[in-house]
Amino acid sequence: MIVTGVPAGSVVFIDGVQTSQAMEGKSRPRVLEVTPGAHTIEVRTGDSTAYRENAYVEKGEKRVVIVLSGGNRN
Repeated sequence: MIVTGVPAGSVVFIDGVQTSQAMEGKSRPRVLEVTPGAHTIEVRTGDSTAYRENAYVEKGEKRVVIVLSGGNRN
């Protein structure tokens, strides 16, 4: 899974597990290894969830998640 567009100061979670430290400055795309199946991607800034998306990843698929600040996609 490739996650891009993460705002500065945000942390990425996959299925409730933190996958990165807070981003400083402009973020680069993050490549995250996930198992095939359904996953929930969250971008949190402080105590609030800035973005959430449910995504299904097929075996061998490279799924791109573009974080839309202040949005949710299901």
